[in-house]
Amino acid sequence: MYKGADTEVLVVGAGFAGLSVAGGLDPDKCIILDRGEKLDLGAASAAFARHQSGARHILDFAPSVAAERFALESKLAGNRVSLPLSGMSCNAYSYVQGGISNWWGGYASRLTDETLAMDGVISWPLSQRDINPFVTRAEGLLHVHGDPRLPNRGYAGAMAGYDIWSELLKNVFPAAHVTPEAKNVTSIKEQKIGLCSGVGHCAICINDAKARPENCFEPRTIFNCTRVNAILFEDRRATSVIAETQGEVFEIGFETLVVAAGGLENVALLQRSALPKDVRSDLIGRFYQDHTACEILIEMPFDMPWLAMGAECHIELPELSGYFHGIEVRTLMLSIPIEAIHARPLMLKAYGPKDLEGVRKMVRRTARLYLQLEIPPEWDLQVRSSGHEAYIYTMPYLKNIGILDMVTHEIVGKLRDRGLTPLHVFPHYRDGFGGHHYSGTTPMSRTENAVVDPTQRLHGTDNVYINGASVIPRCGGAGPTLTLTALGLRLGMHLAGA
Repeated sequence: MYKGADTEVLVVGAGFAGLSVAGGLDPDKCIILDRGEKLDLGAASAAFARHQSGARHILDFAPSVAAERFALESKLAGNRVSLPLSGMSCNAYSYVQGGISNWWGGYASRLTDETLAMDGVISWPLSQRDINPFVTRAEGLLHVHGDPRLPNRGYAGAMAGYDIWSELLKNVFPAAHVTPEAKNVTSIKEQKIGLCSGVGHCAICINDAKARPENCFEPRTIFNCTRVNAILFEDRRATSVIAETQGEVFEIGFETLVVAAGGLENVALLQRSALPKDVRSDLIGRFYQDHTACEILIEMPFDMPWLAMGAECHIELPELSGYFHGIEVRTLMLSIPIEAIHARPLMLKAYGPKDLEGVRKMVRRTARLYLQLEIPPEWDLQVRSSGHEAYIYTMPYLKNIGILDMVTHEIVGKLRDRGLTPLHVFPHYRDGFGGHHYSGTTPMSRTENAVVDPTQRLHGTDNVYINGASVIPRCGGAGPTLTLTALGLRLGMHLAGA
């Protein structure tokens, strides 16, 4: 083993979490490592097409999910992920360069005031005033497009078709607005927006229309195919890491370390390192948060403009969102029509369509509501690891499924109060969860359960910082990518000033 070149700042991870920090630092004083190989999008798309063809019938979606996992799987030795991560987890994970950032479909919703103010076992120590300037910057950096009527946003542009839906729904859901979506604007410069064709499997975007780390940040030298095995300390100060590439083991020294390796690897790397005694090791991996889902089919009183936005985004319904029984729900009306899996139970009901015109009307007027349901930190799911392998302890999830039933029942009641007819409920949450969000496991917090302080420095150390979904104390009903990118920009500015 030999000691590699020292650097001022070492960043572990080249996804949104790592590159958002590195973007604020001097490239000559910062080294970025990533354990995966560079993603070949063309090869990944071809691999997806080969494996997706294994569907037995139109309702068999398993081959598509398996094909996504295969296409984004790292081919490097030691980078294979054992899936599923638990019996109730449908999550994917990948160690190609950028990691789980490559799975992000682009939904870039902000945290609500209620989530930032929520008290609990872990709670936000920051206010909207603290993070909003960085969220606005992140929206521009990620090329987010959305509804231009929303105030104080940093959107790169308006989402085409936003006004069609808001006008249509104004008497039923007056606050409805299109979901903000991050797009790739680099390849179609004259239109300034990526061309999503609405295939629906956003992990592999064959049109390269979605935002990925590679098309959002300025080019930086990334030393990929390099796995960090452990962090070495002298008392409270991290001095170097033991890394490995192509079977060669070496040591890299630094002044400051930023761990931004992904929701599983942040935990696993810390747990396989000999941490200083004052690090809150017993809390690392706890309070895991993610999302699960429910779909509700409703009959609308008018025909719907399906595909008016090309399936690039959907419609957020604030009237059916918020906190219910201690968890936050984001309710979306999908901008695409029902599929065969949804039509079948409707056809079998006594009031189902009896002729061709009835079927056509059903397709035109049946809307799909997608409920993104928070798995809150109070349930205390956990990420546990052994060496380089990680898994999710999910027994508490099973104990709380009844709460999700109550939430769904309450939202169905709100629909009826608005004069809308719920036709069928698909309680996907009973089969498991799988937002791929891996949040809350090394959290900042205004409670005693913080693993990092508000500057994201690891408690008990002098120079180790963490970024990523794992530091977010509560996501609520929003996915973490916009927030973790904003926190990365904030951390980069802090380190540059320091």
